[in-house]
Amino acid sequence: MDDIYGSLGNGEFDFAGEMGALVRNGENYPALRGATNVPEDGTGGFVKFEGSNTLYNVYDGGNFMTGKAFQMIGAPLNVLKSGAEFNSRYISRQGPDTSTDKKAYTTGYNYNRVGWKK
Repeated sequence: MDDIYGSLGNGEFDFAGEMGALVRNGENYPALRGATNVPEDGTGGFVKFEGSNTLYNVYDGGNFMTGKAFQMIGAPLNVLKSGAEFNSRYISRQGPDTSTDKKAYTTGYNYNRVGWKK
C-alpha cells in the first residue's frame, strides 16, 4: 500500500501521500470506523492540524504541509505562491491555482505550532 500513498504527489515537498496514509490509518480526525467508502489511498478523509478548527481534504492537507515546509527552510512565501501557480498551470495543467489551495499553503506557511528542534 505504501506505493499508493507515494503516488498522490509529484515532488519532495508534496505531502498528499502522507496525508492519505494518515487518514487511512485512522491517525487523525475523524478516525474512520467500520466499513467505509474511502478509497484505498485515503483521499476521501480529512486532516485536522493541532490548534486549528479547519478540516482539510488530503490534497489541501498536503498543501498546508508544503507551506510549512517552505517556511521552515526559509523560502519566501511569494516563491511558494509563484511555484504553486506555475505547477498548477503548466505541470499538472489544471489552470490557475485555486483559492482553496492558496489558503491551505498560506495557512501552513504561517502555522506556528511547528518549529525546528535543537
